[in-house]
Amino acid sequence: MTDGVNGFFSEPTEEAYAARIEEVIDDGEMYSRVAKAAREQLYINWDTVVETIYGKYQELIAAKREQTERNSLENRLRQAFLPDVENNNL
Repeated sequence: MTDGVNGFFSEPTEEAYAARIEEVIDDGEMYSRVAKAAREQLYINWDTVVETIYGKYQELIAAKREQTERNSLENRLRQAFLPDVENNNL
């Protein structure tokens, strides 16, 4: 968010908040311009959020599954070819 472009910032005091609100109320054109920019630049649809998060979870699940399968294969190979090493029977 950029102050005065697609939102408003102020110092975190009651006086600063009040002054900023008065400024916005007094300048209807600025309010309209900033509100329009905020809708266009900052709004995100919840369907998009859910789709993005779902996609990331799918990637994580696939990576974990691949890692588990790789580890399982490595363990089977060790047991098949190095049984004495695994059992400390050198």
